Order: sequence, then C-alpha cells, then structure tokens
Amino acid sequence: MQTFRHVLCADDCDEATLPALAVALSIASAYEARFTHFSCEGTYSESAVMEFGDVGNGLGALLVEGIELRKSDCRRELEARRKRVVDAALIRPPDETIDLAEFGSPETALSQILSASINPIDIIVMGHSHHTNIYDWFVGSLMRSALMDGRVAVLVVPMGEIPTRSWKPDRILLAVTQPGNGGRAEEAALSFARTLGQNVTLLHVIEPESPGPDFDDVVDSRTFSLNSRVDFLKQDHSTLVNGVVRLGKPSEMIAETAREMCVDLVVLGRRQEKGVGRTVRAILKELHTAPLLILPYAIAETT
Repeated sequence: MQTFRHVLCADDCDEATLPALAVALSIASAYEARFTHFSCEGTYSESAVMEFGDVGNGLGALLVEGIELRKSDCRRELEARRKRVVDAALIRPPDETIDLAEFGSPETALSQILSASINPIDIIVMGHSHHTNIYDWFVGSLMRSALMDGRVAVLVVPMGEIPTRSWKPDRILLAVTQPGNGGRAEEAALSFARTLGQNVTLLHVIEPESPGPDFDDVVDSRTFSLNSRVDFLKQDHSTLVNGVVRLGKPSEMIAETAREMCVDLVVLGRRQEKGVGRTVRAILKELHTAPLLILPYAIAETT
C-alpha cells in the first residue's frame, strides 16, 4: 500500500493558501511522516549574492547579511503559520519538522531538495497561487516547478480560509483510463481512504469523438472491466468502492463529477514523465472544489 514518509509543504505564505498547510499537516500526522515546511522567494539567488559579496565591497556584505536576516524572518513566519493552523484545526503536530527558507529560482531550489538521497520527499503539498502569469514568468511559480519536475506526487489544494478541523477526505474520486488495471494511483487513493477517509469512486471517462459501429461494444467492455475492478477492491471491507463511467471530455467530466459528488480529493496519474499535460492543466483550471493529487508518470499505471 502507498505510504508517505516525508511530506513537503511548499508555502508561499499567502493567507489564502493556509488550507494547503492544513492538508499537509494532516497527512504528515496521519502517516507519522517527517514534515518539511518550505518557502522560496524568487529574488536574487543566494549564490549570486554571495559571489557579489566576495568582491569585498560594502554593498555586497550588506546584501549577504540581508539575505540571512530575511531567511531567519521567513523561518519564523513559517513556524507562526504552522502554529495558527495546528491550533485552529486541532491537528497533532508532526514529530519531526524542518523549516526551510530559500532564495532564487523555485525550479532550482525544488530540484535540489528532490535530488536528496537521504529522507527523500514522497509528496509535495501546495496551494493554488493567485499570482498573474506575468508574475510567474519573471519571479517563478512553485506549483509550476513541482508539476514540471514530475518526480514525486503533487497535491494541489484550492485557496480558502483557515480550516477549523483536520483534513479527512471521506469521498475520493480516482480517475482511471484503464478500468481493469490497478497501479500506484489506485494505491494512493486507497491509502488515503484507509488512513484518512473511507469512500473511493473509480471514474472512467470515454471520449465519444468519432463513435463507430463498435462504440457501444467499447462502452460495454470498459464498463464491465471497471465493475470487475470495483468488485475485486470491495473484498477489502475497510474501504467503500464504487465505479462510474461517463462520456465526454476527460477534464470536464472529472471536474463535473467531483462537484456533483462533493468529493474531498481527486486522484489521477500523469500521462508523461515531465511537464504538465493538457488534461492536468485543464483540471487545475476547472476544479475549484477539491484538492487534486497528481501521481508521477513512472508509478501511475492507471493513467
């Protein structure tokens, strides 16, 4: 079963992204995982400032000192935000917490963290940013960087107000493209259901772009495969599982089904190793009611 031993919360210190921090803390607490609270400011990189400071001029020394002071302030801000969420949502704090503040490119900072061989990150949790595309282009976006990297699971949480209880995804929607197959995306959904929630719905979307004479047979075959998988998973009585087949555009049907069923989490796997595919981009744009968990391509057989 999928488990999470090290949770990283990428925090932009915005008031509207406190729900993402609550979700990350809830996961770390439920799985008794290591918790890294990470923030990166897209300004001058620390290494560039250090090189400038080595010149020996007074301005360089002041810049280096200013970065160290800002990083210290950022770590205190992260700790204060964490305490607010823990107190408001009554979440048990993780046993091991690291506050990590970086400067420079979000892509570079995240890549270095994800490349660590000791205590590797299993999942990145972050909130939707309301920055403009122009801001992201010049300064950088942590969410874009995490999705483009593609090495670990990424959980994107809609913006909102500070939560008043810990996160428990009672209703989970798993989007699958191969209804008769399992895979790590399915494992992740079932893991969350067993650890934090209770109900998983397998959703298979069929695109009726050019239905031919055998289209009805395709629908019947895939529906049978999905129902067979559901029956198999129901043998685990600790989790409630059901299946739904819908016709239409995948991104629209996933977002629409999530809204109709009032789900607490949507899970899907990548179709490519790196980057952000059209379906993922469209779902992120259309889904505003529930967090979206995106599994890496290499371990996402159900995508």
